[in-house]
Amino acid sequence: MVKQDDQIPYARINTAKLEGLSPAPLSASKIPGHMLRVGIRAGLLGFSIRAGIGFLLRLVRVAKGKATLVDTIRRTLTSKELRLFAYFFASFGAIWKGVNDTLRLVRGVDDKLNGFVAGACAGVSLAFEEKGRRVAIAQQFLVRGLQCVFSGLKARDLFHLPNGDSLIFALASAQIMYAYALHPSTIPNSFYKFILTTGPIPERVLQYVRMNNAGDALDLGDVVQTIQKHHATVRAVDEVMRMEVLPKAIPCTVLHPWTQVCNLNSAFVFKKVFKKILPVYLTLTFVPMALLKLKEFIRQPLPLGRRALSSALRSSIFLSVFVSSYQWLICGQRNLIKLNFLSGDHKLAYWIIGALASMSIFIEDKKRRAELAMYVLPRGVDSLYRVLRHRDLVPKIQYFEIFMFSMGMGMIISFLQTEPQAMGGMLYRLLRRVNLVVEDKDRGQLPEVKKEYAELKKEAVARRLSTDTR
Repeated sequence: MVKQDDQIPYARINTAKLEGLSPAPLSASKIPGHMLRVGIRAGLLGFSIRAGIGFLLRLVRVAKGKATLVDTIRRTLTSKELRLFAYFFASFGAIWKGVNDTLRLVRGVDDKLNGFVAGACAGVSLAFEEKGRRVAIAQQFLVRGLQCVFSGLKARDLFHLPNGDSLIFALASAQIMYAYALHPSTIPNSFYKFILTTGPIPERVLQYVRMNNAGDALDLGDVVQTIQKHHATVRAVDEVMRMEVLPKAIPCTVLHPWTQVCNLNSAFVFKKVFKKILPVYLTLTFVPMALLKLKEFIRQPLPLGRRALSSALRSSIFLSVFVSSYQWLICGQRNLIKLNFLSGDHKLAYWIIGALASMSIFIEDKKRRAELAMYVLPRGVDSLYRVLRHRDLVPKIQYFEIFMFSMGMGMIISFLQTEPQAMGGMLYRLLRRVNLVVEDKDRGQLPEVKKEYAELKKEAVARRLSTDTR
């Protein structure tokens, strides 16, 4: 074993150049056959994955008696989405391996540049997918690629931002909450619905906020009818009737007409969100454990059960604090306007309040913060781009999602082939298994991310360095 003091610096380690860890380059005559074999296997894999998911989703209709099993199978196997996904997988696998084989043969080395160029070229295969799915896929893989780069830089002590994941979460969430309040069309509809149903503000009240910020007069009769549907107090109705049609800001009596006490409303919001989200987090925690760690769970049910319960409670508290603090800060802004400390409502306030509410991320476990940051980042960036595009502040770029996917896959493949320890564990395991399925048997193994493998790297590099010194 290599002692801590004798370890080779991370920056000196290049896993692709270690003896015995990369298969020999293919000759030019064998590359087309290799591409064809990988493409066929990848296409069949993509077909199987998409068919399985599509069949399970359609099986719900069979269970409800709305479709027959034969019709469900026929629709699944003949769907356009299935064909496109298979084409996408097949072309990606073939281009990736073909370009990588060619570069290894021509350049005589196996490094990150080969992986980046091969992954980027293979990224054009996303064109087979439909526009809506292309955007979602591109966002996720670009973020994962950037995560690999920053992990590599951090390991080399070239770049490290303390609590960087929390900062990313705060910035992305600020943009998302701004979009939720004022520009809902800039975030995915399903995501907006989730925020809307989780939060305490009715859709119609949010529309009043948008109208007010746009300078449109309110119909006070309509406002009264809306708040009465949500158990408005007599005092709230009276205040709304005396309100201006273009107020400085939509007051708290409209945001939470059932109570005039903002702190009490925030406590109510916390309770509502916690009761709603806890079963969701319990499911997300215990179901994967039952599927992936069943044997371990049977052997140690109490320790693993306590850990899962603690994780679910912690995540539920985080989200409850996030939502309730956002509401509380919005009320605080209204009270400052009421006291004439602020002149009126401002669009930027919703962004700032979203960032402040995001500080609740520190309640979450450190490992979960990075996952949450990676989840909200692409949505926040996409929302920002759409807002800027709506104001003609940025140009419309044709097929920009394919460019994003190509850059993301370029980064991911370069690290997959040379520095897998910089990748997230789940992403690495997923791609490694895919590679084992689509590759030839003698070429499908990728380096395991284990301590023993790390020690092997260091020892091999040490031998090379000593040889070069002589």
